[in-house]
Amino acid sequence: MEQKTLKIDGGELCYWMKTKDSNRWIIFLHGAGCTHGMFEKQISAMPDEYNIVVWDARGHGDSKLDHGRRFDYDDMIQDFIKLIDFHQMKDITIIGHSMGGTFLKAY
Repeated sequence: MEQKTLKIDGGELCYWMKTKDSNRWIIFLHGAGCTHGMFEKQISAMPDEYNIVVWDARGHGDSKLDHGRRFDYDDMIQDFIKLIDFHQMKDITIIGHSMGGTFLKAY
Protein backbone atom coordinates (compact mmCIF):
# COMPACT_ATOMS: atom_id res chain seq x y z
CA MET A 1 0.00 0.00 0.00
CA GLU A 2 1.18 3.48 -0.83
CA GLN A 3 1.46 5.96 2.04
CA LYS A 4 0.06 9.44 1.39
CA THR A 5 -0.61 12.63 3.33
CA LEU A 6 -3.28 15.28 3.00
CA LYS A 7 -3.25 18.71 4.64
CA ILE A 8 -6.28 19.16 6.87
CA ASP A 9 -7.51 22.04 8.99
CA GLY A 10 -5.32 21.82 12.08
CA GLY A 11 -2.85 19.20 10.92
CA GLU A 12 -1.96 16.48 8.45
CA LEU A 13 -3.85 13.28 7.65
CA CYS A 14 -1.78 10.18 6.92
CA TYR A 15 -3.39 7.37 4.94
CA TRP A 16 -2.51 4.35 2.81
CA MET A 17 -4.04 3.33 -0.51
CA LYS A 18 -4.10 0.32 -2.77
CA THR A 19 -5.64 1.42 -6.06
CA LYS A 20 -7.07 -0.46 -9.01
CA ASP A 21 -8.61 0.72 -12.27
CA SER A 22 -11.97 1.12 -10.56
CA ASN A 23 -14.05 3.68 -8.70
CA ARG A 24 -15.20 1.14 -6.12
CA TRP A 25 -13.71 1.85 -2.71
CA ILE A 26 -13.46 0.24 0.70
CA ILE A 27 -12.41 2.60 3.48
CA PHE A 28 -11.45 1.30 6.91
CA LEU A 29 -11.90 3.52 10.00
CA HIS A 30 -10.05 2.35 13.13
CA GLY A 31 -10.99 2.53 16.79
CA ALA A 32 -9.92 5.14 19.36
CA GLY A 33 -6.29 4.83 20.33
CA CYS A 34 -5.60 2.49 17.39
CA THR A 35 -4.12 2.99 13.94
CA HIS A 36 -4.62 1.77 10.40
CA GLY A 37 -2.54 -1.29 11.28
CA MET A 38 -5.45 -2.93 13.06
CA PHE A 39 -6.90 -3.84 9.64
CA GLU A 40 -3.85 -5.60 8.20
CA LYS A 41 -5.52 -9.03 8.03
CA GLN A 42 -8.82 -7.69 6.71
CA ILE A 43 -7.14 -5.79 3.86
CA SER A 44 -5.59 -8.94 2.46
CA ALA A 45 -9.04 -10.58 2.38
CA MET A 46 -10.72 -7.83 0.33
CA PRO A 47 -11.80 -8.49 -3.28
CA ASP A 48 -9.24 -7.41 -5.88
CA GLU A 49 -11.64 -5.13 -7.77
CA TYR A 50 -11.78 -2.60 -4.89
CA ASN A 51 -9.51 0.30 -4.12
CA ILE A 52 -8.58 0.14 -0.43
CA VAL A 53 -7.95 3.05 1.94
CA VAL A 54 -6.91 2.91 5.58
CA TRP A 55 -6.08 5.99 7.58
CA ASP A 56 -4.82 7.16 10.90
CA ALA A 57 -7.53 9.53 12.11
CA ARG A 58 -6.33 12.94 13.24
CA GLY A 59 -4.28 12.67 16.43
CA HIS A 60 -3.73 8.91 15.93
CA GLY A 61 -0.69 7.08 14.58
CA ASP A 62 1.12 9.06 11.88
CA SER A 63 -1.58 11.73 11.46
CA LYS A 64 -0.55 14.95 13.13
CA LEU A 65 -2.46 17.70 14.87
CA ASP A 66 -1.11 21.21 15.24
CA HIS A 67 0.25 21.90 18.72
CA GLY A 68 -2.56 22.57 21.18
CA ARG A 69 -5.28 21.26 18.86
CA ARG A 70 -7.64 18.64 20.33
CA PHE A 71 -9.35 15.68 18.68
CA ASP A 72 -12.94 16.40 17.63
CA TYR A 73 -15.43 14.11 15.85
CA ASP A 74 -16.73 16.95 13.68
CA ASP A 75 -13.18 17.58 12.47
CA MET A 76 -12.79 13.86 11.73
CA ILE A 77 -15.94 13.96 9.59
CA GLN A 78 -14.55 16.93 7.66
CA ASP A 79 -11.26 15.05 7.17
CA PHE A 80 -13.16 12.10 5.72
CA ILE A 81 -15.14 14.33 3.36
CA LYS A 82 -11.96 16.08 2.23
CA LEU A 83 -10.30 12.70 1.56
CA ILE A 84 -13.17 11.33 -0.54
CA ASP A 85 -13.56 14.62 -2.41
CA PHE A 86 -9.81 14.85 -3.08
CA HIS A 87 -9.78 11.38 -4.66
CA GLN A 88 -13.23 11.81 -6.27
CA MET A 89 -14.49 8.62 -4.65
CA LYS A 90 -18.05 7.61 -5.57
CA ASP A 91 -18.92 3.98 -4.80
CA ILE A 92 -17.74 3.66 -1.18
CA THR A 93 -18.10 0.89 1.37
CA ILE A 94 -17.10 1.99 4.87
CA ILE A 95 -15.92 -0.47 7.51
CA GLY A 96 -15.54 1.00 10.98
CA HIS A 97 -14.51 -0.43 14.33
CA SER A 98 -15.36 1.20 17.69
CA MET A 99 -14.70 4.94 17.18
CA GLY A 100 -14.69 4.31 13.42
CA GLY A 101 -18.13 2.70 13.69
CA THR A 102 -19.46 5.55 15.82
CA PHE A 103 -18.20 7.93 13.15
CA LEU A 104 -20.58 6.31 10.68
CA LYS A 105 -23.59 7.43 12.71
CA ALA A 106 -22.41 11.04 12.59
CA TYR A 107 -21.52 10.95 8.90
